[in-house]
Amino acid sequence: MICLVFFFVLIEKEYQKYKKINRTTHECVNFINNFIISLSIHNTISATFEMIKESFSGELKKEVDSIEHLNIVEKLEYLSDYFNSSLYDFFLKIIHQYEYNGGDIIGISQILIFDSRNVETSLDNFISVSKRKFIEFIILWGITMAILLILQFALSMFYDTILNMSFYAPSIFIFFIMFLIFLYFFLKHNFNLSFINEWREKDNEKPQTKN
Repeated sequence: MICLVFFFVLIEKEYQKYKKINRTTHECVNFINNFIISLSIHNTISATFEMIKESFSGELKKEVDSIEHLNIVEKLEYLSDYFNSSLYDFFLKIIHQYEYNGGDIIGISQILIFDSRNVETSLDNFISVSKRKFIEFIILWGITMAILLILQFALSMFYDTILNMSFYAPSIFIFFIMFLIFLYFFLKHNFNLSFINEWREKDNEKPQTKN
């Protein structure tokens, strides 16, 4: 019982982290794309932010509502902690460059827009594959457990004898512990979204300018 509680506490922690990264990544990509497109129309950062914040919902809306007292630059920099994404850090560099030098925001953001869409696509593909692999994992272990149950009924006449054998209970215990260990590492891998911040690290150290 203690093992099960400990196991599900660990899994719940990993799942909550996974769910948060999944949500904030989609929010980040939508924020970046909407901001850049709106900025190309309105030409001012403050007007753009006021325009797109109407589309915010959930946790992002709560974050923005809590920083109404900050100026626009401070708001954008504050959201860096919320998104916690290298995409957003690169976006801030581009916005600072645009603020000081002006120019064609669509042109200087082309690489960022391309990469943000790639990150979102990669995330969606990863989740889709993870779900399929999880189903396969459960089916395989389900078949294994079904075989054990069938053997138990097939050997029912010897069940009392087997049950009294010293190795039986430890063997069953070890089997379920192994199942929990394999399940934990499998889910830990499937909940690992660290690849999101590993995009073009060297190429994107500086914002690209349009000649």
